Amino acid sequence: LLSGAALLAGRGGGPVRGEGAAEGAAKLPARALGDGPAATILAAAMGHWHRGNPAAAHPDVQEDSALLQVRDMSGDRAGGAEPAETVGKRVFSLMTQEQARRLLVAGFLGPAALADGRLAAEVAAVTNAAVLRIRSALVVAGVPLAELNATGNAQKDLVERSRAASGRRRWWEPDGAYPDVWRLAVTGGPCAGKTSGMATLRTALEAGGRRLVLVVPEVASILFSLGAMSHGSFRGYVDEEYRAFVAGSQLMQIALEDIWAEGAEAMLRSGGLARGAILLTDRDAIDNKAYVQPWNARTALTWPETLHTMGLELRKPGLTQRELVQRYQVGVVILQSWAIRLGKLNAKLYDAQCIGKDTHNPFRAESVEQSKALDEVNWHVYEESYPKEKICHITNDVPTLSDKIHRAASCAEGLVRALQAADGRGEAI
Repeated sequence: LLSGAALLAGRGGGPVRGEGAAEGAAKLPARALGDGPAATILAAAMGHWHRGNPAAAHPDVQEDSALLQVRDMSGDRAGGAEPAETVGKRVFSLMTQEQARRLLVAGFLGPAALADGRLAAEVAAVTNAAVLRIRSALVVAGVPLAELNATGNAQKDLVERSRAASGRRRWWEPDGAYPDVWRLAVTGGPCAGKTSGMATLRTALEAGGRRLVLVVPEVASILFSLGAMSHGSFRGYVDEEYRAFVAGSQLMQIALEDIWAEGAEAMLRSGGLARGAILLTDRDAIDNKAYVQPWNARTALTWPETLHTMGLELRKPGLTQRELVQRYQVGVVILQSWAIRLGKLNAKLYDAQCIGKDTHNPFRAESVEQSKALDEVNWHVYEESYPKEKICHITNDVPTLSDKIHRAASCAEGLVRALQAADGRGEAI
């Protein structure tokens, strides 16, 4: 999840459009669910996806992104590297308000949005609510736990704030709540260039300062850094924890997007050249569809079940996939893994640029075959979820990563202009 679309150990994808895993499985490509080489590759990839994730392989290593600075959020992680087979104890941490403020700054929110500290308090609260939910699921399952990193009054305060935040807001703003803020999701397969390309996308969409462009961080990265799923390694997998992780990350995705939108509105009101804002979301509320049944044989959790739970907790019973997709008014940019070039395996370039200590992500270990299979899962899920006209699928039929990202930026600008025309506001955003 952190370093492209690598599927989580025991994580797979959700059913395609339809109401059940069986129906979804019937529609999936044979190469994804059959007994052939691709199915074997996919199963192997799901068994060690975390090696492509620096935060999972070593929790104190920052993800290779200047836009997501979650290093050190979980403080001391003694025991984080202990094998699940011999040690069942787990370590969790809570996010402080200062850490939340740094996350907002990393997402390019400015002084107008940060002045009173309220948004930082809300980021910390909703994050900690998710952490406590995941930890509680382990308690119920009887898994031994270590103490949280915060103790005494500090821990009590963080816990109380998280519970208050959970009950105070629905985190599903009505249509039109932020009329000058649009969302564009950015996703991709392993070693697709998502992290490298985010800065270029942001600069291009700023249109010389006429637009404010902010970046909403990847939710799973944050939760892994605070202890979820054994700091993202999935050692000692417990399905109850995984279900809580999926449910908590879905709600947190919605909450962070709304917090960033509120901050963007505050920045627009403070004056300046920008007349509208675009939120680049590092993945989106559809992402977990790729990590439940039928792609993930390790859990019985399905996408319809995930939507049902999400709807109840957002006080929006009957929540549909279409409603989630409509949150991303601009659409989605999907970057193809460098494991594929011109439709074929791209082993030489992939091994040179994506594997090894001198690459952007020295902990990635998916083979070229595994990454190709994972990329196909990711593309299938999004192709089934978003309207065709809202998708920028950027494949590797260009010479360089720079060419690829500039093509993505051009396509994203096209999506923005199409929305401008449909919205009737011309160049308003």
